[in-house]
Amino acid sequence: MKKTPVSIFSHLEHCEDLLQCVFNLTPCETEVYRMLLIDGGLTANEVAEKLGRSPNSAYRFLRSLQACKLVFKRQKNRKEGGYYFIYYPEDPDKIRERLHDFRCQWDQKIEELILEFPRDIPEDAKGIKKGDEAEWPPSS
Repeated sequence: MKKTPVSIFSHLEHCEDLLQCVFNLTPCETEVYRMLLIDGGLTANEVAEKLGRSPNSAYRFLRSLQACKLVFKRQKNRKEGGYYFIYYPEDPDKIRERLHDFRCQWDQKIEELILEFPRDIPEDAKGIKKGDEAEWPPSS
């Protein structure tokens, strides 16, 4: 499929959530992040139970969110020995700041690309030549 500005922005329109678009998350991963925001810290088994998914799926979602720095975990020790982890959402204010930084970087990169456009055009190209700009578009 040919990518055009319209098709690229249509991808953004089909993202159900800003986090999905920016961090390339699945809807389930986004749901887990929101769940942690609402419920506070949860174990992976609690996440799995609330989602109605397997513990392996919950661990996979949580690892993905950790990789994006949207979730962190804290170890809790059991009295009888051993330990388990509780997963917490990153502070929404920090995420908002990261999203703002991302947008600023996006704006800057797009501006650079616009200023470079067009580039690598050979001198003998059939488009606009220096001095012919007033006659654009060419008459047939």
